[in-house]
Amino acid sequence: MKRLIAICAVALFANNALSATDDGQTELRILSEDLVARAEADKVVGGTFAAYNGGKEILSTQFGYFDNSEAQPIDKDTIFHWASITKTLTAISVMQLVERDLISLDDPVTKYIPEFWHAHNPYGSINDVTIRHLLDHTSGLRSPTWPWNADGAENSAEWQRHEPLFWSQLYAMMPYTGIQFEPGTRYSYSNIGSSLLGKIVEIVTGDHIEVFVEKNIFKPLGMRKSYFDMTPYHLQQFRPNNYTWRGEKLVDHGSEFDTSVTSGNGGLNAPVGDMALYMNFLLGMGNSARNEAVLKRKTLEGMWEPGFKTEYDPLADEWSASTFFVINSTGVDDRQRKIIGHTGSQRGYRSFLYVHPDSGTAVIWAVTTTDSEEPRPLQYKSRQIMLEKLMPLLEKDGHSK
Repeated sequence: MKRLIAICAVALFANNALSATDDGQTELRILSEDLVARAEADKVVGGTFAAYNGGKEILSTQFGYFDNSEAQPIDKDTIFHWASITKTLTAISVMQLVERDLISLDDPVTKYIPEFWHAHNPYGSINDVTIRHLLDHTSGLRSPTWPWNADGAENSAEWQRHEPLFWSQLYAMMPYTGIQFEPGTRYSYSNIGSSLLGKIVEIVTGDHIEVFVEKNIFKPLGMRKSYFDMTPYHLQQFRPNNYTWRGEKLVDHGSEFDTSVTSGNGGLNAPVGDMALYMNFLLGMGNSARNEAVLKRKTLEGMWEPGFKTEYDPLADEWSASTFFVINSTGVDDRQRKIIGHTGSQRGYRSFLYVHPDSGTAVIWAVTTTDSEEPRPLQYKSRQIMLEKLMPLLEKDGHSK
């Protein structure tokens, strides 16, 4: 594996398009090599990362292979699973309904999902849980979708599904689901909350959340190779396997990942090029009329107001917002930046996507392999490097927005 990734890394930096000074080129090369070396040390089978400024690709690096047979290298067309980054698409879909006066953020969840009546709120009425609470992760709902396996999916048996298969299964959990704190008073990340948001979109519009996102986000933004869950036949050649290291054993999860009824929570698959189109929308780049047709800029920026501080990553000053997260990042240039984005984590896939609207810069990272014992250190350290070192570099030499 070490030889595999090192060989790939040598040729990948040819994708760098930065027209900066020699020093800037050298710094980019060093950062790129460092990120690849960290993935190599974690025995990652394949991955990619990229950086953008003003809508232009500045750095694009792919490393490793589709699977451990080493037959097909990861390239720019490779389709990754973006897991919980999907939540941001679901949240934008909800805000589209708000803009169209079809729902209100202060509507109780029970108005659209009567089965939610059976969840238990010891702090008041279950009607007190609103759509806004689901968006902000302040509903008090638990994080794992299933009521058992509270330590997370990495500890489940191989035969157990990662997510519920039918809505009837999720609904059947409601009598056994308790609200853990008074809604709106604390932050607690909840997969169930985002899944319920996707269902509300379906109930209000008649379109499944996957269909709604295709019509109202993918098509307007030109994300032609983006899809949910199972890969269409014509794109299967671009889909890699994903893996988990369990000790010295590499567990192969296969190339497909079906999130079933929780697709609004984590079903997105796309190549990096499509995700760059999404990042440009978040940055306000490109066709303003098209962007406004997806969501008004004022509405989108309103989703980025910090709420509660998270405690996931000791390396980051991170705050929850309306599904998105805000990181107050101090770069190596001693400037503080308000960074907007989200991470993704399912099966062996790990990813993140972050934008800095003030400078028009953005970074993206994805790998197909994780370690069941320490699933997040590589993700968080890579994020720290890209936010604190790479983003300041992108702004050098007149490349800022």
